[in-house]
Amino acid sequence: QAKTSSGIESTAAFVVDADLAGVKKSAPIASLGLQAAPLMNVSLEAVIIADENRLANSDQDEAIIRGLCRVALVGAARETGIASAAFDLAREYAENRTAFGKPIAHFQGLAFLITDMATTVEIMRCAVARAASAFDEGEDKAISIAAMAIAECHEGAMFVTNNAVQVLG
Repeated sequence: QAKTSSGIESTAAFVVDADLAGVKKSAPIASLGLQAAPLMNVSLEAVIIADENRLANSDQDEAIIRGLCRVALVGAARETGIASAAFDLAREYAENRTAFGKPIAHFQGLAFLITDMATTVEIMRCAVARAASAFDEGEDKAISIAAMAIAECHEGAMFVTNNAVQVLG
């Protein structure tokens, strides 16, 4: 929270140098998914941030939303990685596990499910890539494209991982 010139509190965003005195970072938090973008807790203890580091202009709210969307898009990329790994494990299991003399992946019901899982993972990959590209290119609709990708990845990760558990029996 920050006070405006009129004294009213409002939401504000700041660019903070990670090496600034008083910035405390935890060790990376163990999590599933994308290890190239580690999660960690950050706290500020008696940190004074220069006013020029404040993201403040007429588009302040949009800048904050764009920043939050970028963070959420990293989460969507993590979900895509988790779904991809779950799909790969389930597909390999279904190809190697036999029942009635043939791999269970050859049974129609399971084959359709595995195909739906593969399609969902690919849709997730494309949605994240498209949203990231929209931000990189500065597209006007980047926020709504990211919101769609994030929603698709939340649903897709649940669909693929739940069904992977079912395939593994």
